Amino acid sequence: MEQVEPVLQPQAAEFALESNPHSLAAMVLLFTFIGYGLLDFLINQETYAQRALYEIYLGGGVVIAIVVMLWLLAAKLPKLESIMIGCFVGCAVGAALYPGLLRINQLTDTTCLQTYQYVLQKDYALKPLKDETLPTLFFKSDLDSWSHFELKSIHDIQLRKGGLAFYQINMAPIYADMRQYFKNARNS
Repeated sequence: MEQVEPVLQPQAAEFALESNPHSLAAMVLLFTFIGYGLLDFLINQETYAQRALYEIYLGGGVVIAIVVMLWLLAAKLPKLESIMIGCFVGCAVGAALYPGLLRINQLTDTTCLQTYQYVLQKDYALKPLKDETLPTLFFKSDLDSWSHFELKSIHDIQLRKGGLAFYQINMAPIYADMRQYFKNARNS
C-alpha cells in the first residue's frame, strides 16, 4: 500500500503593519496627534470660556477616520486593519482638536488677552461687570474654591477672542489668585 502524503494548502500571508508604508504613515499620524494633544493640553494655560466645541471634535474625528479608512483600503490593506487604524487616527484627531482649536484661536487673536471685571454670583457663576456681550463664566470643577470668596466680590479675568470667534480664558492668574487666597487664609 502506497503512502499518500498530505497536500498542504498554501496559507494566506499574515499582514504586518510595519511592512506597509501606508500603514506606517497612518501610525505616524496617530502618534503625532496623540503627542501633540497631550503636550498642548499640558502646557496651554487657556481653556474655553464657554461650552467646548464637542460637535467639531466629533465631526473632525469622524471625517478623518473615514478618510484614513478609504486611503488604507485603496492601498490594499486588509479591511479590518484599515477600519481599526482609521478609527484610532480619527479618535486621536478628535481629541487633539480640543487644544488645537484653542491654539488656533490664540494664534489668530489680534488684540491679545484683555482683562475684564467679573462679579461672583450666588450660584458661583461669574457675570461680566460692565460688558454684557461677554460670556458668563461657570467653573464647575472649581466650585469649592469659588465658594470661599464673598458673593458679589469682583475678580479680574483675562479673556481673548481670536480668529475662530470664541472666547477663551487664561486660567493661570485665576489659579494664582486662588493659591494666594488659601495661603492668606492659612496664615490668618
